[in-house]
Amino acid sequence: MLYPGNAGITPDAVTTARGEFEILGMWFDEMKKLGIYDNSTIIIIGDHGRQISYEEAIAEKLDSEILTGLLIKPAGAEHGKLRTDTESELYNVYFTASILEYAGIDHSELGVSYNDAITAELRTERILRPYDFGGHYDRPALPGVYRINGNAADFSNWEYTKIQ
Repeated sequence: MLYPGNAGITPDAVTTARGEFEILGMWFDEMKKLGIYDNSTIIIIGDHGRQISYEEAIAEKLDSEILTGLLIKPAGAEHGKLRTDTESELYNVYFTASILEYAGIDHSELGVSYNDAITAELRTERILRPYDFGGHYDRPALPGVYRINGNAADFSNWEYTKIQ
């Protein structure tokens, strides 16, 4: 069963996500009890966005954006302060440099960190080619690509180009 207007998210996926967030909450609470939360850097990376729905596959176009989460709580960060960025193209290759940067270690030899990409406003062309998550990661799910211009959370900024 699909929830209305949820782009193919099933009750099982919602239950799984809720459970994962509850586990993270318990982990953070334990860190706070131990007195290590405030001085810890926590990086949580989503490995992929949502799967395309059956209807989207048939229509050969997405109905809504596909976003992947990246959450970073730097050591010593102010409580309640949240910075969001929907304009930067962030890659997993920035991860190692980011860890060194948050540890106060020079990361210049390893390239760009997440902060470098955001603060320098490195605006590379952002392209998404949805792939089949049903066990066929080498197979494109749609016969085209999306170019994202501006806020990635606004689907009107996504331009589809069909590839012949």
